[in-house]
Formats: sequence, C-alpha cells, structure tokens
Amino acid sequence: MEKIEKLLQKLEDNPNNVDLLLQIAETYYDKEDFKNSIRFYQRITELDEENEKAYFNLGAIYGKLALEDIQVDEYWEDHTDEEDFFENAIKNYMNCVEINPENKYAYNNLAIIYDALDWQDKAKEMIEKSLEIDPGQDDLRDMLNELEL
Repeated sequence: MEKIEKLLQKLEDNPNNVDLLLQIAETYYDKEDFKNSIRFYQRITELDEENEKAYFNLGAIYGKLALEDIQVDEYWEDHTDEEDFFENAIKNYMNCVEINPENKYAYNNLAIIYDALDWQDKAKEMIEKSLEIDPGQDDLRDMLNELEL
C-alpha cells in the first residue's frame, strides 16, 4: 500500500489529528500534488489557527505556483490565475509572521514575491525585517543592494 493511502486510512480514525494531516499535506507536496497539499494544509489552519508551519507551507506552494512556469489549468479547473497565487502566498506568509515575527524565512520569501510583483518598497521592507532577525544573511544584503540601485 502506498504511503499516502496508509496515512489517509489512519485519518479516517482520527480526522482532526493535526500531525497526521501535516504528514499527508507534506506527502502530497513531495509528489507535487499541490492541489491536495493545499487542501490538507488549509484543513490544518482550520483546526489550529496558530500553526505556523501550515501557513508557511501554504505560502511556499502558492509562491511556487505564482513564480514558476506551471500550467495552472492542470491544477485548477476554475482557471485560478497568477494574481490569486501571489495574493494567497502573501496572505499565508503574513499569517506566518503574525504567529512568529522572528521567522526570517517567511520575510525572505515575501521579499522575493514582492520583488516579482515589482513592489520594491515592500520587498526592501521584508529584507530589512529579516536582516534585523539575522544580520548574517549576505545573499539577502546583495538582494537589498540590487533593489536600491
């Protein structure tokens, strides 16, 4: 039996088990089944509104879909567009930093998304917040210098 099938079977006995839901969401993500991964991460946030990891990973998925050349029609029959992916990535990363204002990775990813949207001021703001948390991020300093040119 495939790993995902075993996890889904376990979920039947305990449908509100956040750890199990997280394993399922991550397994779908690893298989690049983003639609199902999103569905399970969203379920986690419904059960645990403070689940930083679920919000971060939702932001990562939506960011990946927005930034990479993925055929959107393959995943969403309703023709969700790139703008929605950017918006959802931002929303989920912001939820993440609201829960944990020290999450430099969420700020870094927000900077990348804002830069892709040509929102340089917001990108700079996120980089500066991340550098306040961890000043030793040389690659981020380089990105900040490029944005300031």
